[in-house]
Amino acid sequence: MNIIDLSVSLKAGIASDPKEAKPEIEYTDHVAGAKQMASVFKGINTKDLKNEEG
Repeated sequence: MNIIDLSVSLKAGIASDPKEAKPEIEYTDHVAGAKQMASVFKGINTKDLKNEEG
């Protein structure tokens, strides 16, 4: 069993122990999120999403 401590919010560049385990987070905007959703959920189009955003 793996226990994951989420008591500290993840953010890019957060100090971690060990340093090799530092999270890498890629931030995207809602337009890019819509494109990603459309690629993952086959059969939907960005136009199917509210304001064409994901």
